[in-house]
Amino acid sequence: AACAAKSETMRHLVALVSCTMLVCAAAARSTASDGVGIVEVANGFTWAENIRCDTQTDALFVSEYRRGQLYKITNNGGYNSTVHVGTPEWDLFAGLAIHDATGVLYAVARETSTKDCWIISVDKVLPNRTTKVAKLPKLANGLAISQKTGNLWATAEGDFIPFEGALYSIDPSTGTVTTRLSDSFADDGAYINQHTQVLIMSEVIDSRVLQIDLDTDDVLQDVRAPSAVGMLDDFTLSQNGTLLYGADYEHGNVVVFPVDGHTGSKATILASQFKNPTSARWGCGGGFPETSL
Repeated sequence: AACAAKSETMRHLVALVSCTMLVCAAAARSTASDGVGIVEVANGFTWAENIRCDTQTDALFVSEYRRGQLYKITNNGGYNSTVHVGTPEWDLFAGLAIHDATGVLYAVARETSTKDCWIISVDKVLPNRTTKVAKLPKLANGLAISQKTGNLWATAEGDFIPFEGALYSIDPSTGTVTTRLSDSFADDGAYINQHTQVLIMSEVIDSRVLQIDLDTDDVLQDVRAPSAVGMLDDFTLSQNGTLLYGADYEHGNVVVFPVDGHTGSKATILASQFKNPTSARWGCGGGFPETSL
């Protein structure tokens, strides 16, 4: 399928990853308000899936879902995109997470020869250096990390088959994988509120937003995103943790709405006319300002 993004002059400060193009600009971190337009950062992807900004290398890492590549993008007076990992060993990259204390970059990757799904660690400086951390029971998509414990959390869409979704926790120090949630549906985006140690997870087909206690596995909340949201893919939170900024894959929008899903909450469309956007994440400083998505 064609996945080209349309560039449009927007008055809101926003950005996102779409299938073939990465775009970026500044955004208000706590509220939706008018701002400036969209800036193209990189293009030429077949399917850009997830994005993380790294403070140590001052770079964006972007996973390529269909070509099995991991891109590294820098901004030293101009954006530069290179294939950081692109070896025959891996044929798919998806979720990304960075442990702030150690600086380790983790990725969801599929092994070409076996089609097994692995959590791997990636050398952020030297290209094509990866280490297997843990093998997952199913192909995962979203990836999040608890900065408190260092444990990873991965979502599995289950080929979009009802009751085949899953949520796993991974101890990267031992490679131990534990199934935390099963019999779910199209589990996709994953983000941990580091203050509350609550995992927020999106089920992309029906745009449900779940909040899960990391210690007890209790589902604290299970609500549908506002009706204006079609298929909620990857997302992030405002700095105070009250607003969810996400990619609406179906409608081609970047949206924001209250993460608590209270009755009557509505989604605000921040940017539109993209073809199948897959992720929205904040910058982390340097060449990618913290006020940028």
